[in-house]
Amino acid sequence: MKLSIVANAGQNVVTAEITYRYVKNHRQKESFRSTLIEDPKDYSYGLCPIMLLLALAFADDAFEAVRTPAELFAKKASNEGILHLRWKRSVLSQPLLRQIVRGEGRAVSAERGLRYDVLRPHIAGIIQRARFEEDFSLYSIRRGTANITEGKIPAARHRQMMGHQQPKTFERNYIANTSFSDIQALSQDQPERLDLLRSLARSSSRRDVSAPNELPAKEVAKVYQSEELKEFDEDLRAALDAQDHAAADQVKDTRRYKMRKFLADRLKLYRKSWFEQRDGENERINDDPYVLEIPPHDLEMER
Repeated sequence: MKLSIVANAGQNVVTAEITYRYVKNHRQKESFRSTLIEDPKDYSYGLCPIMLLLALAFADDAFEAVRTPAELFAKKASNEGILHLRWKRSVLSQPLLRQIVRGEGRAVSAERGLRYDVLRPHIAGIIQRARFEEDFSLYSIRRGTANITEGKIPAARHRQMMGHQQPKTFERNYIANTSFSDIQALSQDQPERLDLLRSLARSSSRRDVSAPNELPAKEVAKVYQSEELKEFDEDLRAALDAQDHAAADQVKDTRRYKMRKFLADRLKLYRKSWFEQRDGENERINDDPYVLEIPPHDLEMER
């Protein structure tokens, strides 16, 4: 990643050129690049990616000749219109996004990069706590980007950006389920209300502040009573009786992983049932081994 200060319309703008190693259909080469540009209007929302990258860089003391944000923004682009920021050699092989590790408390690892399988459940948890109806993943960002940019840039550049070899890949796997054709307006020779249709298709339009974002105690108890977890308890007692501490630790780790997964799956099922009951659909998932006890909805409060 290269960070630079670029002169643009009388102002200095910070940019980041990122080179990707593992992009779809570009696995064997590192020539796929994208550029991020500082966007001041996004500061108040915490959405400017440049500001987030700079925050991580300053936390790592990663720049060779810049110590503080004030020093950075005091710099000016050269006569050529661009000033490249140099990284310290000590951070060149260090991942920018890193995992939290446990030891004496918790700390950010100096060398372990943040993996997808670690980040994924945290992203899902944020969406649940924000009380959105739909599930969300990093793949949702890819799908959203594909739909937002489709038709706004040339087809060849769209395929390059997405790493698609054939145009049909987008049509088969990425195109949004919601139709963005305003038939009412078209039938009356009126302009389509596309902005309104896009607003209705956003996940934010299906957010419900009264939706559950955690399991009630009764539902948690049902997870603890599951037969599979009881088998782990039996295996743990057997390992402890045999004084096989290595086997006991392995059982504990596996049980902890399974418990988190069971609770996450249970919450997903509980939330699905809640939204279905709210919308007057099925009140129970047929393949669920237990009856989900969904509290009644206060529709007046929701309105």
